[in-house]
Amino acid sequence: MGGCSAADLDRLSEQQARYDRLKRLDHEAKKAERHFQIQAYQTQYNSEILKEILQLNENMRSFIDYMSSYGDKY
Repeated sequence: MGGCSAADLDRLSEQQARYDRLKRLDHEAKKAERHFQIQAYQTQYNSEILKEILQLNENMRSFIDYMSSYGDKY
């Protein structure tokens, strides 16, 4: 009752090699996906920070204008 033939062992070896390759490709794809998710987060974060900086800049200008006009009154 049957042991594995050389052909069976070759097929199993090929299947294992394909499985290992697919597993490695899946791992690489997940790493790339995380990389792009991180890049997307960083881009969104940088955009939000830029909006805050621009708003702060506008607030400072308004404050300086207010203080200048206040100084002119007195």
